[in-house]
Amino acid sequence: MTQNMVAMLSTFNGETVNRIAWNSLALILLLPWTLLCQTGEDVTSSKGWPNGKFWVLLDKQGKANHLSGLQGGINLLANEMMKETGSENEWDRIDERRNSLVLSGFTMTDIVHQVDVFFADRLNERIPIAYAYLYSIKNMSGESPDQLGVLLNALRREWGM
Repeated sequence: MTQNMVAMLSTFNGETVNRIAWNSLALILLLPWTLLCQTGEDVTSSKGWPNGKFWVLLDKQGKANHLSGLQGGINLLANEMMKETGSENEWDRIDERRNSLVLSGFTMTDIVHQVDVFFADRLNERIPIAYAYLYSIKNMSGESPDQLGVLLNALRREWGM
């Protein structure tokens, strides 16, 4: 040690040394915990998409609002795509696709219930809500159980189940 360091250490009293030791120990113990918490993925989202763990935190109105927002986005995208094309055939194709994703004849409560049923299976909790909505809409529109099974397996593979 250099003479300056020895002189500096000799000016500390026992209380100061103890405080430094305890603060250092606390830092050593808390730093790994803090880093672990910061690097962990948010469990309520999958690759940035809100998922089933997020869904179960919502109340009925929050669930309806979330799905209403999805439907609004589908309608907005379809309208914008129709503006970009001049072809009536293309308009019909876009409108048909929109109608397959935003079903008439069902209430928002019906759709919320179907998404609730989807997320009741814990194997689906990491699947994003948007895809749970898609699965539910296909189920409600009469898609065959075989086709629904293929879709579900693909979603589980894609989202890490």
